[in-house]
Amino acid sequence: MASALVKENGDHPPIWTVTTYRRRRDEGRRHRERRTVGFFYDQITALKIVEGNYGDLEEAGWYQFAVVEPLGSGLYPTNEADERFWFEFVYADEDHQEGKWHLLGSVAPKELLDDLGLERDRLTNWSEIC
Repeated sequence: MASALVKENGDHPPIWTVTTYRRRRDEGRRHRERRTVGFFYDQITALKIVEGNYGDLEEAGWYQFAVVEPLGSGLYPTNEADERFWFEFVYADEDHQEGKWHLLGSVAPKELLDDLGLERDRLTNWSEIC
């Protein structure tokens, strides 16, 4: 009976999470900060939230990257479909007043993974599988 509480039978559709990332380097060491800012019941809404920069997702330049990915139900769920959408926030002017999220694709560029300290492009909103 306890196992039924750990992982549901998979009949439920996933939620779609939006997680923002910040990369920085201090004294030659890589640091990353991330924050899961929302979850949605459908992919389209989650993508629109990022593309429209609802809620100032980049938080005045603090977060440069965002990922939208599905998450199934259960204890320590993973993104088994390996489906995700990576975005980078790009400023349109030198004053960093205006900008927008640009879709990078379903796989993060290797240099981004390196800077974030991730071994490969497999993660969920709060845990990494490296």
